[in-house]
Amino acid sequence: MTKHALVTGASSGIGCAMSLDLARESIQVLGISRRENNLCKLK
Repeated sequence: MTKHALVTGASSGIGCAMSLDLARESIQVLGISRRENNLCKLK
């Protein structure tokens, strides 16, 4: 079973760090942010 996480504020700070940590654990992350240009850097 695949795990999923929804992270708000994923473009910077704690949200960004959490997104990266979850992805390293093979969890599919849906990141939400007000700043699309910074969010694209997480790909």
